[in-house]
Amino acid sequence: MEFHGIPLHPLVVHAAVVFTPLAALAALVFVLVARWRELLRWPAAVLVVVAAGSCWAARITGRNLFAKLTAQGLHNKWLNIHQQRANVLVWLVLGLAVVVVLAALTMPAGDRLARLQVSPVLVLGLQVAVVAVAVASLVYVYLTGDAGARSLWAPTS
Repeated sequence: MEFHGIPLHPLVVHAAVVFTPLAALAALVFVLVARWRELLRWPAAVLVVVAAGSCWAARITGRNLFAKLTAQGLHNKWLNIHQQRANVLVWLVLGLAVVVVLAALTMPAGDRLARLQVSPVLVLGLQVAVVAVAVASLVYVYLTGDAGARSLWAPTS
């Protein structure tokens, strides 16, 4: 897949690099800071859905570029590592989208009730899940990008 002769993956991947950390940080503030919860409820939910979509687009274009590079013999260990980490990242961000949307529907904010009434234990479980998956997403977006950069700038190692 190309856009004016440029592989689409390097262009699309920037959306994932921008929206994934923004979504993860918004999700963390949303679940951890009660006074900002109502303000961040829907922006956090929208950001994680956009991040998940951008990661999937990066995955699709990345697989296409991987096949093209491999066919041309331009393959190295960092390219494999990048692809493996990206496969984990895309599922992490999809999981983040699911738990943040569920949290947006169930977590109360201040004196306002949640959209859906659920057990406080479930709300706590969602908070823990959001924190865990958001932190993992932040780590993996860094690791994936690092491996991608190394595959291009340190191709012989």
